[in-house]
Amino acid sequence: MKKSWFKEVIVFLSGSIVGAVGISKITSKSIDANDKRIDKFKSYYSVLTQWLALKQKNESLERYFINKRYKTIAIYGMGELGNRLYEELKTTGIIIEYGIDKNFGFGDIKILNLDDELPKVDVIVVTAVFDFDKISNDLKDRVNCPIVSLEDIVYEIY
Repeated sequence: MKKSWFKEVIVFLSGSIVGAVGISKITSKSIDANDKRIDKFKSYYSVLTQWLALKQKNESLERYFINKRYKTIAIYGMGELGNRLYEELKTTGIIIEYGIDKNFGFGDIKILNLDDELPKVDVIVVTAVFDFDKISNDLKDRVNCPIVSLEDIVYEIY
């Protein structure tokens, strides 16, 4: 009788330990995912704050492209930042040839997927600034032009 009780306690404790480890791993993954989202929105906030400071000085992102002699661009990431960039540049001398995105379509700009053939442009602007390094690596073997981060653009102009 005592052995049966002892086995039950051991099984219960083992199950509790395994359960605690499993919950810890799930919680850790959830915290990591949440931290990544926070970092993403912090980077967006930083870019938008700097961009707003430029606008308050009557500066335009067009100046960056003119200074670099970039006449045709593609925008990687047609979420909020990509749409704002498109809206700012569409009435300038900078030609936005297409956007690159897997989820969004926007107005009168042609949207391509990363798997599509990407026509030649002078530069690709990545608006998903939080993931620039990975995106740049994904693009560098597919295109023969500079790949720049929107974050670098707004800070270079300032």
